[in-house]
Amino acid sequence: MVILCSLPLAAYSTGDDSHHGKFGLGINMNLQPQDLEMDFYPGFHIRLRFNETIGIAAELNIRSDSTEFTVADITSQPVSFMLMYFLLPKSVLGIYVLGGVTFTKPSVEYTDVPGPSEEEGEWEQGLFGGLGLEIAASPNLVIHGEIRYIDLDFAILDFDVDYSGLNYSIGISYYL
Repeated sequence: MVILCSLPLAAYSTGDDSHHGKFGLGINMNLQPQDLEMDFYPGFHIRLRFNETIGIAAELNIRSDSTEFTVADITSQPVSFMLMYFLLPKSVLGIYVLGGVTFTKPSVEYTDVPGPSEEEGEWEQGLFGGLGLEIAASPNLVIHGEIRYIDLDFAILDFDVDYSGLNYSIGISYYL
């Protein structure tokens, strides 16, 4: 079983064609531990590997949180920009260090008020850094996982929102 699973990776690692220098599109699923719960939220990303050691990425994630007692729903679509430095050039197994900045403009929708009652907050920003692992399944298909520490907290109206802490992400990218 292990040999069958590793055949595509071994075949790819000996080839000259790779996703380096290509533009990739993909989806990702994020997990962030919040108190005693796990917060799952989806995202979309674009990536560009300039060469074997440097890459950049931009992500759009979709988050929705309900406050205690379900008084309001807080929604944000964080947009993140990151720089990736790959530690193992010319390897199928890419280990990388990443860092970047996240911007978000949250909105609050009250659930216990009749009629529409939504208010938008100001743009907020935070920083993050972490480690990632990338496995090339083919020259165009890449699976990646990341562990990040995010520093992002803000107040909107009467609510304090804290997204700071560890964040885990797994995704798949198709390089054009």
